Amino acid sequence: PVLLMLPDGRKTDGCTPVYGIKITNIRSSCKIFANGNEIAIVGNPTPQLSENYTTNILPVTAFFPSNDKTINLVIQVANQDYYNGGIIQSIFLGSQKNIFSYDSLQKVSDCIGLSLLLICGLSDVFVYFLNKRNKQFLFFGLACITYSFVRATDGEKILNFIIYFIPFMHIFRAKNAAICLSIIFMGLFIRELGKNFIPLSVLKSLIFILSFMILSFFVVPTQYIYILEIILGFCDVFSYLTIGAFVLKSICAKQYGSIGRRGALILLVGVFILVISFLAAFLYFSSIIHVYISTTFVLLVALSVASFLFVYQYTRTYDSMKTLNQKLIRADQEKNEFLLQTSNEFRAPLHSIIGIARSTIENDHEPIRQKQNMVLISSIAARLSSLVNDIIDFQSLQDDTLQLNTRNFDLNGTIQAVIDVLVYMKKEEQIQLLIRV
Repeated sequence: PVLLMLPDGRKTDGCTPVYGIKITNIRSSCKIFANGNEIAIVGNPTPQLSENYTTNILPVTAFFPSNDKTINLVIQVANQDYYNGGIIQSIFLGSQKNIFSYDSLQKVSDCIGLSLLLICGLSDVFVYFLNKRNKQFLFFGLACITYSFVRATDGEKILNFIIYFIPFMHIFRAKNAAICLSIIFMGLFIRELGKNFIPLSVLKSLIFILSFMILSFFVVPTQYIYILEIILGFCDVFSYLTIGAFVLKSICAKQYGSIGRRGALILLVGVFILVISFLAAFLYFSSIIHVYISTTFVLLVALSVASFLFVYQYTRTYDSMKTLNQKLIRADQEKNEFLLQTSNEFRAPLHSIIGIARSTIENDHEPIRQKQNMVLISSIAARLSSLVNDIIDFQSLQDDTLQLNTRNFDLNGTIQAVIDVLVYMKKEEQIQLLIRV
């Protein structure tokens, strides 16, 4: 029992002042009395487990009137089946208005955190089923959904009040199983970001250990369930420490997966935030430390990190696609220019062949001249064959398979061949062609 001295609570309007008390977590059942009157009961605290003892760990908020300057506050706590019990969080006592405001703030805060997790999880799973290619959305969405169940059974225990007809121990078992599932899905999500972040053998080992823990929570007798919870606390911290160590190793090896160096560093920070939060929660609920880290804040940080990773990854993908698109446009322009130039190259030899052929027909009485014309036709045909080879070489350039063969050639002879072709093309235009090399 606690005797509290209060200022004069009598109001000038004659109404009796009303006070409130809020306790977030008492293990594992309790009764609360104010000035000899029972104002709240959670579970059924009894001296012996066999005396109809009932476990039910729920937040308590109660109000009571008092005209006295003192309040005799008695809290009866029984803990017959838990390894570490009692009042492990602060007791808040104040006016009805202040306690009601504080209680409402805590419930709203929990609802916001829970809603963010559910919305994020369901939307990511929905995005995955729209396009079943990126499993990052699936695994992160499932991690959010499973952890939202954990959040709903922690803090203000919103889900416990909704499904009050289900025994507390059943919800407690499901909660710890959901913690294991959330870590499994988070590990799968991180591996999807980069195969080097978590080696497959390590991931399979963690999945095996956590799956065994899930099975154990549903088959272990109630009197041993809390010992299993201690083991789970170590497993949770160890799992995230292992994941963080391999992410750090990948960063040191300059292997950043699909999220780049900056994204990998942010991922590392997010993993170690989860390590700190799980470690702090384990130490706090074991009554080793007395500083409680808000899980809602940790969740907001984790969601912010994950959202940044998604945005950063898709920004990188968009930039890569934009660069690739520009290269494709440039390659298409070069192709069009090449085709235009090749068409002009084809046109000139074809006109030459036509001109030489006509000249040969008109001068059929000069065998020597006809022989020269046939030689020119053969040369022009070789030029057309060379143009075809140029087209093939252009394709080889695109495939990075082009091989260059360097050799000497007769510059004067090449130029003379060009002049001989042009003579027939420009014969009717009275143009004089000169060679100066």
